[in-house]
Amino acid sequence: RFRMKRENKIIKYSIIGLLIIMALLFILGTFFDLSISKKLADVKTGEYYTRNHFVNLLEAFSELPVYLLVIFSVGVCGYNLAQKEKDVIKKVYIFVTAVIIFCVGVIGAYRMVGMLGEIYDFQDECEKVLPIICYCLFALLCIGLEFLILTNISKETIKKLYYFCWAVIVAVALTFIFTRVIKAFWSRLRFRALKCMDDYSQYRAWYKPLFNKKVTEDMGISEDAYKSFPSGHSSFVASLLIISFVYKFIDISEKAKYFCFFIPVVYLIIIAISRIVAGAHYLTDVLAGSGIAILINYLSIKKFKKIYEKKKENGEIYE
Repeated sequence: RFRMKRENKIIKYSIIGLLIIMALLFILGTFFDLSISKKLADVKTGEYYTRNHFVNLLEAFSELPVYLLVIFSVGVCGYNLAQKEKDVIKKVYIFVTAVIIFCVGVIGAYRMVGMLGEIYDFQDECEKVLPIICYCLFALLCIGLEFLILTNISKETIKKLYYFCWAVIVAVALTFIFTRVIKAFWSRLRFRALKCMDDYSQYRAWYKPLFNKKVTEDMGISEDAYKSFPSGHSSFVASLLIISFVYKFIDISEKAKYFCFFIPVVYLIIIAISRIVAGAHYLTDVLAGSGIAILINYLSIKKFKKIYEKKKENGEIYE
């Protein structure tokens, strides 16, 4: 028990340390955002997208682990609800769960491939019959793997994971909504838009919003150019940090706890840097997006942990 408390403290202090570093970097970015982007961004003057293929692939497919986490969470929630019902209702729950997973899979595949198509100018091809069939096959594969995984997990573990998975679904959904709303409202011009126009005079610090400004035809840049703050990719990927709280619901080993924390952190750092290199975001953009996700993760876990504890007190969940 003492060792477990010590391990939990290490994770707790690691999270606090991460937040302190993020806050300090945010202050740094407030003063040096433009200079940092000039040094790190790999975008040529007169071009909107980088020619760095690795960075472009990360831009298109970095959100894949988040979609897979959501799919797993939907499966756990639906499967757990189905176990409580009789045959007909049970089948309905499983069918609805499969439909939701299918929709998430198709939307995720379409968004990711579509993003790659926008970068390399083959977006129209992404909406033809063959790509759509591929999106559907990807979604069906997700359904198959989901139910294969669920049948190899004990019912008691699924019951414990149920509340964690609801926390995941709520956190990811709220992060997506909040980030999109702030982006549209804030209207900060991306660095790669400045580079494309070769005009740094339009740079604005993060604390100077333009309030729903739109791209005009004469600017010659993408319609998403005024969606720099906060970073959507960083916020979405930072949602993966919610995995570091899974130990609050199920017993996992010491190594697994560290894995659940450090792997998402390392992945987030890689994606955040790639967004700056792509010229899509400034340092403060990626930190703000990550901060929003971490805050929502914490509040969602706190809420569903309370529900979990009440259920445990009532004898509905066993250790």
